Amino acid sequence: MTSPGKSQPTYFLIYQMGKVGSTSMFTGLAERMGRANVKHTHDHVLAGQLIRERKASGQPVAVITGFREPLRRCLSAYFGNLAREKNKDWFVGSREEVLAKSVDWLIADYQSKVRLHINETVAPWLRTYEQSTGMPVSAFEKHAWFWKASADGISCYVHKFEELSPFVGALADELQISDLQLKHEMNRSEKWQAPLYDAFRENLRVSRADYASVYGGLDYVEWLYSRDEVERQVAQFLID
Repeated sequence: MTSPGKSQPTYFLIYQMGKVGSTSMFTGLAERMGRANVKHTHDHVLAGQLIRERKASGQPVAVITGFREPLRRCLSAYFGNLAREKNKDWFVGSREEVLAKSVDWLIADYQSKVRLHINETVAPWLRTYEQSTGMPVSAFEKHAWFWKASADGISCYVHKFEELSPFVGALADELQISDLQLKHEMNRSEKWQAPLYDAFRENLRVSRADYASVYGGLDYVEWLYSRDEVERQVAQFLID
């Protein structure tokens, strides 16, 4: 798409935490808009740099950012990085070493690591996003499937991972992108850790007090989610 009154095509920046559907969004947008016009990053510094560069050049930018209920997001991040040595937050060992661990061992390991990850990565994320984009939360207006703020050629779209499919349809309508679809590059059944992940989720239990202590009070959750929405997402894990 080319923005009305602009000679340059819109530059799409998918900028969000990992494990919130960014790869699927990137692949779908890149297929429709061309990879030169779509960038995917989890890095605050790079995001800010890209926005400033495009703003200086006069190229319109659409920043797309998803958020996700924090317990489910952290579980996905843990299993996505178990065997990635470069990930200091979650690394356990090689695939063979991970598969040799019991579910109880992995649950204990996750619980020993998650609070630090929340405090260092998740809790500051929204405030740093505001700085990188120049868009305060107060500037956003609620639409049917997303929140939007615009200024100086930059349009920011915030959505919930749990509503990713309707968001994609709404975004396509908003920006007049035909045939925009999510693209899943790997079938879940092909992931080596999938059976272990299923068993982990089946056995994980978190008290309401621990949930509130570890995952509660996050600013993006209070902004985007109702209490009932959070309850539905985590009900299977909670014990009184």
